[in-house]
Amino acid sequence: MKFTTMQFQEGGCGSPTNIVGKKLLFKDEKEFLEMAKEEFETDIDTFNEVYITYIRYYPCFGEDSGMEIESGYTFCNKARGAIEVYCLDLR
Repeated sequence: MKFTTMQFQEGGCGSPTNIVGKKLLFKDEKEFLEMAKEEFETDIDTFNEVYITYIRYYPCFGEDSGMEIESGYTFCNKARGAIEVYCLDLR
């Protein structure tokens, strides 16, 4: 399964915190914001709130991670295996 877009949730299964989308799939921040408004029904209207960051898939978070799920995507530093994404904070 290839990553495209996703809504991140607190602890992996709590309240929505961010919408992320693979940067290469969008022309610019404005196009990402339009997708977020349509697909995730957010009412944020300014692309100034969109920023670039990195995520990575972790097959096992471990018990001390603070995550309520066993595996999944989370934010990370730019490194091997990281995906560059547009990000929109929902909090």
